[in-house]
Amino acid sequence: MDSRWARQGLSAVAAAMMVDYALTDLGLHRLIAPIGVGNVAARAGARRLGMRLEGTMSGFLDVGGVRRDHELWALTSDGIPAGGLTAAMLRAALEPRSTRPTPPDL
Repeated sequence: MDSRWARQGLSAVAAAMMVDYALTDLGLHRLIAPIGVGNVAARAGARRLGMRLEGTMSGFLDVGGVRRDHELWALTSDGIPAGGLTAAMLRAALEPRSTRPTPPDL
């Protein structure tokens, strides 16, 4: 993404579109995201989408030739707001920055 558009909520909207497609159109019930321990930006993005931290998996994925721990974040279809996640993310992205809720500390 062009840096002029960074931190405007566009990534959250794009992710929400994929979530809506997977959980609504494809009929999946659950999505998971393994996120490397310490990846603060990815944790914030998962939380913004309404994902829940379910646990940490030791040595889950090979990253750079080394097995690393990953947190398991998940979202189920019953956690999607009425009208879809995309609509909720669009509303949040269009809200003036001064009134947007700040994500909790990670």
